[in-house]
Amino acid sequence: MESLQLRLNEKIILEENGLLTDRHMFAGNLLLRKQFPNLQGLQDTLFSQMTENFKYIYGEGKPQ
Repeated sequence: MESLQLRLNEKIILEENGLLTDRHMFAGNLLLRKQFPNLQGLQDTLFSQMTENFKYIYGEGKPQ
């Protein structure tokens, strides 16, 4: 998982069916770029934190 820049903690989250982190999304984006180079991947999830109407997700995935 080193090439996807994931750590053991991210693996544990996946194995426990936890909520995905920005690191998971970034790794998925890397995989998409590799398989579909013409699409150029997706927008980085960190950009969503800069929008005014962004709703943060807490606990069980319910917007606050």
